[in-house]
Amino acid sequence: MLRFITIALAVAAVLTIFGCGSATQNTGLAGPDYTGDHALINPAPTPGEDFGFDDNNDKTVSGLYNYYFEDAVNQHSTGRWDVTNDSGKKSWTLSNVFYTDPKAWQMGGNYWNFEHDTLTSHPGLVPAGRRGVKVGFHGRWSIDPGDGCSVQVSIAGGPFTEVAFFTGGQNPSFPGWDRYTLALPDCGPQDQQYRVRFEFSSDGNGTNVGFGVDRFAIYQTKLTVPTIDPSKENEGALTVTINHGFVGERPDSYDIYRSDISDGQYVKVGNTEYPGTMFFQNWDDPTAQAFTEYWYKVCSVKQGWDDGEFSNIDFGTYWIAD
Repeated sequence: MLRFITIALAVAAVLTIFGCGSATQNTGLAGPDYTGDHALINPAPTPGEDFGFDDNNDKTVSGLYNYYFEDAVNQHSTGRWDVTNDSGKKSWTLSNVFYTDPKAWQMGGNYWNFEHDTLTSHPGLVPAGRRGVKVGFHGRWSIDPGDGCSVQVSIAGGPFTEVAFFTGGQNPSFPGWDRYTLALPDCGPQDQQYRVRFEFSSDGNGTNVGFGVDRFAIYQTKLTVPTIDPSKENEGALTVTINHGFVGERPDSYDIYRSDISDGQYVKVGNTEYPGTMFFQNWDDPTAQAFTEYWYKVCSVKQGWDDGEFSNIDFGTYWIAD
């Protein structure tokens, strides 16, 4: 036995020297798809971004998010997830301890030693080329060192890859809930199915409350919606003033559309880059004809996103002084 331990320690030292080991490795966990290395441990909550859905409206279209899989978590949620109980005396169950009623998923409360249990979402179809895909949920957790909950993603039926790991502590608002947002890989050139799995494991050295999940979604934040100012009548130029929106994903640029009448056909006549930190920017119409009234609207654009919703419609006249 002593010889075996000596050899194991030597191998671990070699792996660490050559970058194959990690100080965050948790040898107490032994799930079938668990590698032991963690890219993100105990991520901070993200309270600024929250879903508008609840148990009554979780199938409605959001003005701020593209949902690819969402669950407010209720009595029907067992049909939206797969649960395994590989070892231990507890498993993922629907609980009355929730962020929003009536239910939340709970692993533990309290969990036992030598647990290995998974909660896996059904697939959500992400359109081809989508960027900025995320998983968001409200979490409530208190976990001993040596135990942990691994959040993982599988794309197009591939292996599960960890995106975050929770261990050795509790969420800041415990016994309340906190909102978490985690980035997922971009979608490939074809539509792909995304699944997210919560894999909970414990060693034999103590127990705690466990991990809870509520108001869950795989999603993308829509592009911000700009507005345009009503004053655009200028001598020698017809200027569209674009005011940047403050809710949603920042764009790469704006497409400008123009029509001869308010309810006519709008044609794209220009594009201007999003400047970054400015609150507004001006765009001069290079093809406007003198003494002609035009109507404009603007939308945000960014690679990997659908074009944003159009701004308000407004008009101006290009005139030349006598």
